[in-house]
Amino acid sequence: MIQYLDEKFDEKIKELNELLPKLKVSANCAELTLISFLDILGIDNHFFHNTAIPLTGGFGGYKSKTEWQGACSAVCGDYSAIGVILGGDERMDNEIMLKAYLKVAKFASEFEKEWNMGKKLLLVCSMGRR
Repeated sequence: MIQYLDEKFDEKIKELNELLPKLKVSANCAELTLISFLDILGIDNHFFHNTAIPLTGGFGGYKSKTEWQGACSAVCGDYSAIGVILGGDERMDNEIMLKAYLKVAKFASEFEKEWNMGKKLLLVCSMGRR
């Protein structure tokens, strides 16, 4: 099963490498990230799209009067995907919820290292501002 998922992830990366450079404004980072994970898992439900879309404006695209900016919306989409993967179609119990907290914290740390972002993890990347 893991090999199958690895192959599906590889296929999705190739697909996104072709799609993203041509993409117009019809989708955003949070939605594309979450939906790409769900596509690999064979899940398609517009509730997920509609849940993810506002994350870009509310986090990734938001900048307050005091200069606070939300987290990168691709990261928010990843957090949502982790929740779906761990919780499935049932509400997480406390044990799984704690595991999800640890997984997203680890993901944030790895994302920060991979992209060498430091404090820039909180900057708006999906809206073209860095």
